[in-house]
Amino acid sequence: MSKPFDSVFKDLLERDPAGWVRLALGPIAGRPTLVDADISTVSGAADKVVLLERADPFVVHFEAFASWDPSILARAMNYNGIHHRRHALPVDSVLVVLRPEADHSSLTGEYRVVVPESGHVHMLQYHVLRAWSLRLDDVLSGSLATLPLAPITDEATGRLTEVLRKIETRLVAEASPEERKDFWTDTFVLMGLRHPRERVAQLFRGIPAMRESDTYQAILEEGQLTGTVRALLLVGVPRLGEPDPAIHRRIESEENLAQVEEWLRLVNQVESWTDLPGLGR
Repeated sequence: MSKPFDSVFKDLLERDPAGWVRLALGPIAGRPTLVDADISTVSGAADKVVLLERADPFVVHFEAFASWDPSILARAMNYNGIHHRRHALPVDSVLVVLRPEADHSSLTGEYRVVVPESGHVHMLQYHVLRAWSLRLDDVLSGSLATLPLAPITDEATGRLTEVLRKIETRLVAEASPEERKDFWTDTFVLMGLRHPRERVAQLFRGIPAMRESDTYQAILEEGQLTGTVRALLLVGVPRLGEPDPAIHRRIESEENLAQVEEWLRLVNQVESWTDLPGLGR
């Protein structure tokens, strides 16, 4: 199931691969280039894959998640091996954990599979980037493409108004109006991973520069719509099961916030997705 933060993460990484590599691995030489992450002939697609072009080139594979998935380490090993084969280069994997609820004791930086009898060991060593543990000042002064992570760091707790104002200052100085809209939408979605939607909307309304912006209403509505779709799926899937592909597309394509809010209000009162108004056949 595609999730809103998936597209947000991929969008942000596409905007500045170097910024994300720097955040994950520190200052590192080489010209970063996005390369094809599609491995659909095998098992889907990795989140994003960056080629570091240098004398000794290598590939960095990023995988982001906001909920714990027991298969994530096996998938990361799989993606790592596939991209090693595809590019004939070493591959460094970075698992980006977007909120503490998705953390797990097995995320040690090493995944080992031992074959019985022979004792052969298959091993993946990887980096873990825990978004909430990032230093707030580093994120606020870093790439614009990693700036939306600032409000979901632990250090931002209790300082969200200040943090959003600092983000606004940088966006006004460094981003075009259209880019600002995109970055604020990405920030809104990521904030919804750690803060109540109503609180996020209230904070966004409290920033004078945003109230005065002619794109503010579009930003807020888009962010609210994305967050409400996410909430609908998070509430509905455990109760009603995965919606079939047609219904899933219908939900994610809905542009009327009031309609999605109505589905969210009713989802605990129905027996199937098709019982929701507008989703039945």
